[in-house]
Amino acid sequence: MVNHGKDLYVKVPRGTVVKNAETGKVLADLSEENQVELILRGGKGGKGNSHFATSTRQAPRFAEDGEKGIELEVILELKLLADVGLLGFPNVRKIYILS
Repeated sequence: MVNHGKDLYVKVPRGTVVKNAETGKVLADLSEENQVELILRGGKGGKGNSHFATSTRQAPRFAEDGEKGIELEVILELKLLADVGLLGFPNVRKIYILS
């Protein structure tokens, strides 16, 4: 059984792009509602002293350390999501508003 630390979830607004700070590579594009992405896994948990207990060694005084997780610096960039519609009569010259 592998014991990992609890996952850390960071709430960000819809339209957030997660990028690697060093390379600029896009790791995740969170454009859907309630979308969840795993960016990095935590380290492997260690074995506590109860794991080493036997019938002859009932209370061991040692434990095994876990492994460190991976560290990564990321950039959270928010895309602008907009839905725009122009309504009006055909002769109102809506094209000049866009230019």
